Amino acid sequence: MDSDSVIDPGEDDLPPLPKPRRRKKKSEGTGTGKSRTPRKLTPDDLRVESPVYKGSDLAPLQEASRKPLPLKPMPKFMPSPGLEPARGETLPPSGPKSGTYFARRNKVFDILLAVVLGVMAFASVVLSYRGIGHSWDEALYLKPATSATDWLVGVIEGHWELLAPDKVAAHWGSKFDGDDSLHPEVAPIPKYAIGLGSLFLSGNPISPVNGIRVPVAAFFGLTVVLLYLLGTRAYGRIGGFATVVCYIGMPRVFGHAHIAASETILAFGAVFLVWAWLAGIANRYLLPMAGLAFAFAVSTKVTALVWPLVFVIWGLVYFRRQLLWQLLFILLIAPLVVFAIWPLLWHDGIGRLAEYLDFYRTHQSTAVFYLGNKWGYIHGPPAPWHYPFVITGLSLPEWLLPLLVIGVVTAIFQSVANPVPFLFLLMALLPMGISALPFAPKYDGERLFFSSFGFLSLLAGGGFAVLARMFPPYGSSRAVAVGKNCSAALLLIVASVWSGVELVRSHPNELGYFNRLVGGPAGAYESGFETTYWGEGLNEQVLEYLNGHVKPGQTVKTLALNELAFKNLQDWGLLKKEIDFSPAKPPFDWFILQVRQGFLGSVERALHFSAKPAKIFSANGVPRIEIFHGDALGPAATGEETSAIQVLKQDATTTPSSAESTMTSSTRSAPETSGTTTSVSSDSHTTLGTQIETVTTTTATTTTDPVNSK
Repeated sequence: MDSDSVIDPGEDDLPPLPKPRRRKKKSEGTGTGKSRTPRKLTPDDLRVESPVYKGSDLAPLQEASRKPLPLKPMPKFMPSPGLEPARGETLPPSGPKSGTYFARRNKVFDILLAVVLGVMAFASVVLSYRGIGHSWDEALYLKPATSATDWLVGVIEGHWELLAPDKVAAHWGSKFDGDDSLHPEVAPIPKYAIGLGSLFLSGNPISPVNGIRVPVAAFFGLTVVLLYLLGTRAYGRIGGFATVVCYIGMPRVFGHAHIAASETILAFGAVFLVWAWLAGIANRYLLPMAGLAFAFAVSTKVTALVWPLVFVIWGLVYFRRQLLWQLLFILLIAPLVVFAIWPLLWHDGIGRLAEYLDFYRTHQSTAVFYLGNKWGYIHGPPAPWHYPFVITGLSLPEWLLPLLVIGVVTAIFQSVANPVPFLFLLMALLPMGISALPFAPKYDGERLFFSSFGFLSLLAGGGFAVLARMFPPYGSSRAVAVGKNCSAALLLIVASVWSGVELVRSHPNELGYFNRLVGGPAGAYESGFETTYWGEGLNEQVLEYLNGHVKPGQTVKTLALNELAFKNLQDWGLLKKEIDFSPAKPPFDWFILQVRQGFLGSVERALHFSAKPAKIFSANGVPRIEIFHGDALGPAATGEETSAIQVLKQDATTTPSSAESTMTSSTRSAPETSGTTTSVSSDSHTTLGTQIETVTTTTATTTTDPVNSK
């Protein structure tokens, strides 16, 4: 038998090999004219059958393996294959990790708690108005605000003739030069807020001085609401609480909340814009909010025009997809809203806007006293670049500074995983950075970069949250977490009490607060800092003294104060109308001087450093308001000599020396005798603390300037 014919045993028992199935093309169909749709896989298709272990120890495990595994929800904003965003939600292309701002949501409890905190902040301001007088800008804003509000009410009532260009100019002003009594350079939001307060809230039981302030206190409360919501989402509930405590506990912030001006409103606008921008990232239906918030900020103060620069830089790094849409909504919505609420732009809007921007570009640099020297105005260049950083560091409570440092360092080093605190840092640095430029004006303490303080409180709240995670006890159990929260809450209560004590001690001189790093307000006064500037020292005590000691028909020369404030107080019946607070020339019966070192000219320095005051109104060991009799400088004040008028017309063309800046009320000379005047001549002093001073007494016929310092 041939080998080829040999058959292996068992070959006939093997089944034939199956023929390969040819896959039909879609064009061939299935014979029914419809394409075949593959069936979706189910969990049963994926289950692997295993032997049955009935009655054995493995039966429970087998039964458990047959149950489908529960699908855990993916963290929100975590990019993952197959994850679809919820309705209205967007997924950043490289979003932050879970546990950060976008991984948290403000619960209903947090929103209610934020409202409660805002109401408490509002009430704390309204109930502490006493002691804070009618300030410089309040007097400046009052007439423009009431005029603009009267126009608005008239239009609402149907007086359409008020829309004519001449009527708009009559109620809103026409010249952006600072001399128009209606001050068109003041943006509409502060005018509406102050005007509505004057119209609806001034009167019994609220005094006219405080009625115009209530809307500003409301914006302070709203700022607290948004700060808590931002802080809670960025750092957790402890961080949100700490943010609120830090913001309210800043004495200068609390002081500004009492003043009817634009600073507190602008601070709200900055926080509102950040909240709206982040809300647009989380939910596309809230994208228009950024446009509304930016319109609000620009309609409060023109300096807000540079804020989008921060969002562009931050958005290009973290959220490019949303950046274009948000900028588009800002460009579409903000100009329309600003145009709608600002009647000055309705007629020749481009020209008016150019005038408005040019006014702020060429606005004079107000004088300021800093480190023992005058800066700005006619005294030379603006203050040095470090002015905003030094003022910020000395005007914050010392307990807050370590928290701020921790928050800043954390925001920088965790900027990749948690970018929102880094946005807070950029928003805090932008106003201070602009103010630090060599040509930028620097005066009035923190006022020109006040919008930074809300974000400084957020960074400090983040620093507190970092510390809270380090508190004992340690571990990962729920009991340990509760213990940590209790420790953090206890420390937060201590910080709250500390900040409350600081506010009580500094009231009503919150705007002149300096921390212990410089020795408090008294130490700042001795070190050559400007300790008061806004005229809020013109309070009830000062008015009571003037009404009780100044006789009808007498003249009072105001120095380093706004004469318009006295006129408003007379119109409200808080000062005698028979007193003349704006005499044209000597003789004067009285002098009233605000110790604003940057505004002290020749006569002011002669009075402050040499003459004996009739009354001094001080706070925290620092003189704020001084009242002198008309003969405090001898014949130079009564106008008996020709040279006296020249002396009283002398403007602030000299720089006060370090010796003068460090003199306190305790170094004043004795009361001047009739017919004499005191002359203070100083050697050249440029270094703080170096002082050589000679005080000489001259006769009544002297022609020497009362103060000759360089």
